[in-house]
Amino acid sequence: ATLQRLDELIASGGAVALVNTELHPSGASNWHKAFEELRNAHGRFDDFYRWRKSGDWEEHTSVLMRSAFSEVERISVFEPRKPSLEEIVARALSFSANSPAALGDAGRTSYEAQVRERMLAIAPDGEFPEIVESVAIIARRPAA
Repeated sequence: ATLQRLDELIASGGAVALVNTELHPSGASNWHKAFEELRNAHGRFDDFYRWRKSGDWEEHTSVLMRSAFSEVERISVFEPRKPSLEEIVARALSFSANSPAALGDAGRTSYEAQVRERMLAIAPDGEFPEIVESVAIIARRPAA
């Protein structure tokens, strides 16, 4: 329904862009796995989230290719980063299912303490190297 509405609103030469960030391990450090395990163990996930992560969810590219914006390309830019422990803790609390509002005071305190403990066990120096991939999926109407 959204793409049909955008088809009416966007000029003939216009496009739709979906932007996302994906995180990848850097070198031998794979702290992301432990981070995701903690996030999943503490998260208050709703039905929509579970549906998006299920096999029933259709990928954006597939939906776009069946729409009026069926010429699809993906562009990625990679950047090495080393977030600090404080940035990792802030990230852990930034997801809706793991937000302070979703977890409550006691849940937040427990979750934050476990994130700090687990991350420092992995990287005692407090540096967490990663590769950040900024992704744009650009969909245009086919040339007439």
